[in-house]
Amino acid sequence: MSRRRPIALGLALALIGCTAGAQAQSPTPKFIPGQMLVKFRAGSPGAEAVEAVLAGNPKAEKRLRAFVRKLGARISRPLVAERATSRKEVIVTLDPPALAELVIAELDRRAQIDRPTQLPPYSVGSLANLVQRVNFADERAARAAEQAARQGNTTTPLLDSLILEAADSLALSIGYHVNLDASVFLEIDVPRAIDDVLDRLRALGDVEYAEFDRPTEHMRQSP
Repeated sequence: MSRRRPIALGLALALIGCTAGAQAQSPTPKFIPGQMLVKFRAGSPGAEAVEAVLAGNPKAEKRLRAFVRKLGARISRPLVAERATSRKEVIVTLDPPALAELVIAELDRRAQIDRPTQLPPYSVGSLANLVQRVNFADERAARAAEQAARQGNTTTPLLDSLILEAADSLALSIGYHVNLDASVFLEIDVPRAIDDVLDRLRALGDVEYAEFDRPTEHMRQSP
């Protein structure tokens, strides 16, 4: 698995503005960023949960949300059910805070984390990556970060290895950047994580298909 280092935060913020301006003038995209459509095979518990929502069962939406949370647990990815569609699909999104918690927990297991802070996500495209600011309580990791900061380096071999091991364990793409105060920015590649979620969903026997959400008129007019 490749490890991509995040670009400088200032440049990222500048690119957000450029991207936002470009997107405002661009035509309607083929897919809705971050949203996935999942359809379950007829007769499966997932299909029955969706059909109950469409039938107007007042408790069905809560059950569908719970079902999708369990579905996420099956593929080791935190998922959220947004709503059912008239095509008997469910619109699903990745839960960014829960995904960040998975990464922090994995790193904490390897080198104790002190004072994790979730920062505003940034984007150079249609999807924003997650950024976490952490300090390592583990003596070796903290010393490596401090040494990198003193030398003006943004990476260090020890943290390279530590973060790559965590990324491999979670099957995620995670970059990092050592700051001048020896704190570390972690960047989770959300677009790649969503691609991975779709692959995992498609491998399930009760899933008929899983794909990016399409911006149809019906979906745009829904609240």
